[in-house]
Amino acid sequence: MSPLPILETLAVAALLQAGPQEADRLMALAEAASHQELVTETRLHPEETREAFRELLSSSPTDPPPSAGRLAAAYSEAWTDPFLLNRYRRFLGWSLEQRTSKLTADSLRQAGNEAYTAGGVDEALRPWRESLAIVETLDDTVGVARSLGNIGAGYYGAGQLDSAAVYYERSHELALAGGDFVAAANALTVLALLSKEAGDLAAAGSLGLRALGMHERVGALRSAGFDHHNLGLVALALGDLEGARSELETAIRISQRTGRQDDEADHLSSLADVMIAGGDYEEAETALARALDLDQQTGNRLGEAGVRHSMGLLMLVRGDYGAAVVELQEALDIYQSMGRTADAVSAMADLARARAATGDVRRGTLDLREAGRLAETIQLGPAVRADLALAAGDFALLLNEFDQARADYREAERLYRSQTDHAGVAASLHGQAFVYLYQTRFENAVNALE
Repeated sequence: MSPLPILETLAVAALLQAGPQEADRLMALAEAASHQELVTETRLHPEETREAFRELLSSSPTDPPPSAGRLAAAYSEAWTDPFLLNRYRRFLGWSLEQRTSKLTADSLRQAGNEAYTAGGVDEALRPWRESLAIVETLDDTVGVARSLGNIGAGYYGAGQLDSAAVYYERSHELALAGGDFVAAANALTVLALLSKEAGDLAAAGSLGLRALGMHERVGALRSAGFDHHNLGLVALALGDLEGARSELETAIRISQRTGRQDDEADHLSSLADVMIAGGDYEEAETALARALDLDQQTGNRLGEAGVRHSMGLLMLVRGDYGAAVVELQEALDIYQSMGRTADAVSAMADLARARAATGDVRRGTLDLREAGRLAETIQLGPAVRADLALAAGDFALLLNEFDQARADYREAERLYRSQTDHAGVAASLHGQAFVYLYQTRFENAVNALE
């Protein structure tokens, strides 16, 4: 009953590097500061240190600057993590041709990241695969792990969830083997989200906690925020609204500390879902308005779509059906423009229900049919299939096809229960009660409502 979490935003954002301003400062310090000063700085700014290290290596493949080694040594001491130092030594051991190939692979992977966050799944997969091919020739375990993680995100965006899981599992395995705890933890974060999508909340919680521990171990604060977000979604699915709110508020504080307004918007959007589940509609609307403002400021179109989807569902719950249609149509347009088929199916099903509520059954029927057609082209998780079944039940009821409506509502109930989606279960039972009322089976209606 809520839009799909914007999994790719969380997954790929965790793989992107820190912003350039602090990294530039650390690059300058690596030239002039003492070792102990560098240890202190890298302890305070681990994510920026990793970005500065990457920039230093890419600045001169023919003659890698000693400052990259100094920065790596300081990081190793500060975090008891030899990863950067090992990478520096590996880079020095490569020939000029190999170094150039490695930097080309990194550039391709970054280009894929940028294409992905702009919404182009197909455009992102091409450079990611080219990057993977290069690092495989270099026998670069860490590079392969990161490229596999990126491609896994692409498969998720294409609705191929099983393939996504396979890529992330392999990415995690190789990242651990290469000592890259950040990439290993990133993979766990997404595997946790995939487990939640599949309805395995126990696995989602366990993987989320493991990811959080690994991210905290190496100071990956921003990524730890995503883990708190994920754990909040698990708590929400379990009906623990207080726990969900606590996790998401922690994620918001982290995003404010790191200065990532796009992350804050994602966390606020999910916090609004918790508020809606608790009946705090006005508070939810305020949170969504703030999230929408942040997404528009940062140009995060995918985030904006998710917020508008949530706003549409809130308007639907509050009975403002015209406003719901407007918001859901906006969300759908963005999803479709960005190739987000699974999200588009979910929004289209919700839009069909909103149109029906306004009395526009004809257009709602067309939306529902198109959602069903698109659903057949991809692998959908149970959450979206439940939304489709619920919408189908609503339309069957409107058409007085009572047996079909009851079957659709029961299927929706089954799927929502598998996701521990209490709001979805309630909506499905509400639909069944209406079927019984129309059939004057009042005792059955009362039982469904209870």
